[in-house]
Amino acid sequence: MNKINIYGLLNPLTNQYFYVGITSQKLSKRLSGHMSTTDKNTKKVEVIKSICANNQRPIIVLLET
Repeated sequence: MNKINIYGLLNPLTNQYFYVGITSQKLSKRLSGHMSTTDKNTKKVEVIKSICANNQRPIIVLLET
């Protein structure tokens, strides 16, 4: 059975979480997935674009295992 992690994406511009998810992947790989997707969660995608426009990246934080 794969280990499940609950993680949050933190906006480094506001120091606030804008997304919480679950994954069995390594967090670095999951963050890469978020950075390269254009999924239907347009609010999440817009926040990621805004962060990147300021030459930064979202911070992925392990919240619970």
